[in-house]
Amino acid sequence: MGRITGAAIALLIAAGASAATGQSSPPPAAPPQAQGEIRGSVRDAASGQPLAGASVAVRRASDSTLVAGGVSRADGAFRIQGLGPGRYYLRVSRLGYTTGTVSGVAVGPGRQTADAGTVRLAAGAVALQGITATTERATVTSTPGVTVVSTANMPTVTGGTATDVLRNVPGVDVDADGNVTLRGNPSVAIQINGRRSPLTGDALTSFIKQLPANLIDRVEVVPNPSAKYDPDGMGGILNLVLKQNTELGTGGGVSVGAGTGGRYSASGNLGRQRGPLTLFGSYGFNRDARESNAFGFRDEHFGGVPETFRQQLTLGRSAGTSHTATGSADLKLGSRNVLSSTFLLNHRAGDNTASSGFTVLDSARRPLDAYRQDNGTREAGLTTEYTLAFARTLQPRKHELTGELRFNRSRQDNAATFSTVPGAATPAELLGDSRTALGAVTRELDWQADYTRPVFGGARLEAGYKGTLRRLDNHSVVDSLFGGVPDPALRLVNDFTYDESVQAGYALLTQPIGETFSLQGGVRAELATTRFRLASSPSASANDYTTLFPSAAATWQPSERDELSLSYSKRIERPEPRQLNPFPLVQDQFHVTVGNPQLKPEFEHSFEASYQRSVPFGSLTLTPFYRHIVDEVKRIHRTGTGGVDTLTFLNLASSTEYGSEFRAQLRGAGRVSGFVSGSAYRQVTDGSNLQAGLGAAGFSWSARANLNLKASRNTDLQWSQSYRSARVTEQGRNGSQSMTNVAVRQKLSEHGSLNLRVSDPFNVMRQSSSFAGADYSETQSRRFDSRALYVAFSWTFGNAPRVRRVPEPEQPPQDTGGSGS
Repeated sequence: MGRITGAAIALLIAAGASAATGQSSPPPAAPPQAQGEIRGSVRDAASGQPLAGASVAVRRASDSTLVAGGVSRADGAFRIQGLGPGRYYLRVSRLGYTTGTVSGVAVGPGRQTADAGTVRLAAGAVALQGITATTERATVTSTPGVTVVSTANMPTVTGGTATDVLRNVPGVDVDADGNVTLRGNPSVAIQINGRRSPLTGDALTSFIKQLPANLIDRVEVVPNPSAKYDPDGMGGILNLVLKQNTELGTGGGVSVGAGTGGRYSASGNLGRQRGPLTLFGSYGFNRDARESNAFGFRDEHFGGVPETFRQQLTLGRSAGTSHTATGSADLKLGSRNVLSSTFLLNHRAGDNTASSGFTVLDSARRPLDAYRQDNGTREAGLTTEYTLAFARTLQPRKHELTGELRFNRSRQDNAATFSTVPGAATPAELLGDSRTALGAVTRELDWQADYTRPVFGGARLEAGYKGTLRRLDNHSVVDSLFGGVPDPALRLVNDFTYDESVQAGYALLTQPIGETFSLQGGVRAELATTRFRLASSPSASANDYTTLFPSAAATWQPSERDELSLSYSKRIERPEPRQLNPFPLVQDQFHVTVGNPQLKPEFEHSFEASYQRSVPFGSLTLTPFYRHIVDEVKRIHRTGTGGVDTLTFLNLASSTEYGSEFRAQLRGAGRVSGFVSGSAYRQVTDGSNLQAGLGAAGFSWSARANLNLKASRNTDLQWSQSYRSARVTEQGRNGSQSMTNVAVRQKLSEHGSLNLRVSDPFNVMRQSSSFAGADYSETQSRRFDSRALYVAFSWTFGNAPRVRRVPEPEQPPQDTGGSGS
């Protein structure tokens, strides 16, 4: 496959070099003396206040080619570096404001610093007609507290899923099973379009693993959210924003792809805007099939029993399909009001088979017996979501009122069969066949209102209320089979309901102090009531609590190149129903998971500092962090009869984690763009409340690189690499993980492109773990069929996507004459 991949990439590069003229030509040389820079500032035209977060695009005056870009700081200042000699013009845009143009800005050998002066933007009401301004986005952009990762220039996710997208996000790790961590913390709140997903556990993992990457516009990372956000997810928030962009008229796009091993994907979107009405819809299909193998080895040394060994080899195959449809409609009611509605539907199905061979060895590691267990699992899920929202904008981002009503229903069904092929001396407790059936339905209703307005001294007050009602109905059955016929006397039925109600209110005050300093403080108050009720029990397990979640932040910009911020927040991780369910979930003869109805929620105190410095090639960011968790929930191994490993969920006394994240971002003014990031941290857990000496202390680190090379005008190459070190756990160790992706994107025309991606070319994706207990120790290692070749074709038509719901007329150009300093 390496020869085929190399030849395909070579052909695509050669095609890209001659796409414009039909002849072979070398790639353009780097601009000479690219040491110039453009400085300026952005302010509100009416108040004169500085505007932070305005996008500044630098284009060449001769051909309007995009050369570089940047974002204004807290004091409104911007600085674009790495420019070659020439004449440029700027386009400055910000949400809620008209777009400004500055022409006649010149950089030359004699004046490498050009002053664009002060760009004044007039506030513009949210409108749905007129001319819109295109926003040029880098792959990664950062502001204090939020990192935004765009998928627009990410060919390494072509034909993939949301899991592949998250593997390209700084600070995020995704293991081979699809479990997501942020800076090593698995307690991450996954949102879709800014709304918390009601799915949890394996159902949420399955949804993320099958959501087509082509439907995702960007990922927003909020590691230390303020009191305005839901406090769930102690590691922070990962918000997957689906594509919902359109402009005046009709436009859309399609994409189809295929990969080795039976992998297929297809997606499309269509948008139309006319007068006060904007409509948008999308559909995505994904099929993923792969094989896997796992090896396990157990050293059993139970009291009074001679030492024995048991090894396990499992061969498996899985295939899953997903269909996702989204829709949205916005209706402008006058100049200040917008009524909107969204819809999401996701259907997923999977078919998994596995065969595990067991070999029993004596103390001299001589075979005593061999037997086999086969199992098959079929799963299906359906998620639907509806929202209705209203927004009234008196002054964009300063004086607004919004309200939203949302309903979500998710159903997950699983059916599994287990059959044993015995050996000569297989113990009786390991014989027999069984089948399980699980049906779970989750319903959630949310309603909320948010109000923002200016108050004394230029401060901004944000306040709101949110109510949530959630109910989970679970039904599961385990049948023991004899000759394929279930025995009614041995049937085990587990039915339970889980009800959760959360009423919350928050207030957040942001106060600027001068032009370089800002303070923010807030608090969120929540009243939560929960009821977990087993059908077989006359009483319910209740856990009601009232909690305050404070937050605070400070931002300081000592110079136009530097920015510092400090933040604090208190967050919570509520127990999931599967963690509370005491009904055993059997994985195989030796591994059983049992929930704990007495589980308490975890609370975290999170402190974070961030320093960002602009440099000629982009920016450097250093983010130290400290987290202290009370009543942290951990999976604890308990040894049962016959060596059965029972995993349960228990509250440890506390956990402390501290470390730092570093990121270097390349701006992309030249041929190379992207980012390199890494994080290192130490974690110490204390489980002495459960058992003397129970705990863990260890150092972990991870690194990630995502680099893009502009090989020619029409050809882009991308390389993505990630690594996560091994990590010590309370009762064992989790091994290291590594993943590589390489891709090439060939632009065929203004509307079409061809993408080729190789996933895990070195076939190193694996997962390993070890456990050491009083009666036995066990090691496991799994490999996944992650190496694959993907090819995809994309085509857009009609109007190119623009900023949705912010179509603002451009202001007259402000010609500064290109003065230098």
